[in-house]
Order: sequence, then structure tokens, then C-alpha cells
Amino acid sequence: MSDQTIQPPAPSFIIRHEPTRVRHVSVAVRSISEALRFYRDAMGLSVNLDMDVSGASLRLVRLNAHGTEIQLMEPTDADGSVGQFLERRGEGLHHLTFEVDDIELELRTLLARGIELIDREPRDGPDGRVAFVHPRSTSGVLIELFERWRPIPPAQAPTTDRPDSNEPEPGSTPSNTIADGQRPEITEAK
Repeated sequence: MSDQTIQPPAPSFIIRHEPTRVRHVSVAVRSISEALRFYRDAMGLSVNLDMDVSGASLRLVRLNAHGTEIQLMEPTDADGSVGQFLERRGEGLHHLTFEVDDIELELRTLLARGIELIDREPRDGPDGRVAFVHPRSTSGVLIELFERWRPIPPAQAPTTDRPDSNEPEPGSTPSNTIADGQRPEITEAK
């Protein structure tokens, strides 16, 4: 075995890709109600979304900033990742989110270019698939890649003895049904 480091391919061998836009700027806060005094009340940004993300110990509020959103993140559990971030670093910029068309291609391309990833596979986020790029590769800024949920294709006609029936076989699951646990549960915050 050689001690030689494998070099990423030259950029000419990599398919051209680029993010479609900056989706949001995420700010970790101890209190969303306190943060809204600035972002909503003083700056005049309107609230697009206010939700609790179950399983992530997180409350999110997104504000419209003329095409880009400001996402306020308040931990609902101090042991969650945002709670730990606040403990170590205090309030402030948490991450930038870039929307991409094909998150798997983006991850493969970044890996081929020698970029350190936190997630080598996308995971489910509140409204799409996400993956994070390590701040060591991005001048100290946590980067989130985001791909919108793709529509689930309609169920194809089952192959049964009933050729004119579009109903699934008794006991079967239609192919466009989302099984429990595939996408995170989101509840509107009160």
C-alpha cells in the first residue's frame, strides 16, 4: 500500500453544478420572542412560518427577507445540537443554506473536490432533504445543502385479475403512500 494521498480529479472531469439560490440564513437564538422584537418588529420582516420540529428539539421561525429567509432557531432541549451550539458559542449565525437541484450530485462533487462533509448522505429535514458541509472546508461557516421534496409519482395500475380497477389489492400499500417515519413530523407552533 502506498502512502500517497489520492488527489481529487481535475475540475474539468466534474459535471458543472451550482446552487440555485441562498435559501435561508439560520440564526441560533435563546428566545424567538426576543429575537422577533428586532427581525419582525424593528426590521419589518414578515413571519412566513412558525413551527416545532419534533425529534429535533427545535422551534423554527422563518421570516421573509425579499426572496431569502431568515430562520430563527430556538432549542426546546438544551441537549440538542442548537442548544449545545448556544452553550459553546452563544447566539448568532448558525448556518447558511443553499438550495440545490440534486443533493446527491452536489455531495459527490464536493467529495471529489476534497471538501469535508458532515453528511455523506442526505437526511430528511422539515421541508426537504438536507446535508451539511463541515466549517473546516468553508472558512468557518456551517453550510447546509437543501433539496426540495420531489413529488411522489402516482401509483401505477396494479396487475390484478381486475384489469379495469385502479384500487390497490386488499392489504397492500399504494406506491404513493408515505410510510410513517419517512418524513419528519412538523407541528405548527402555538
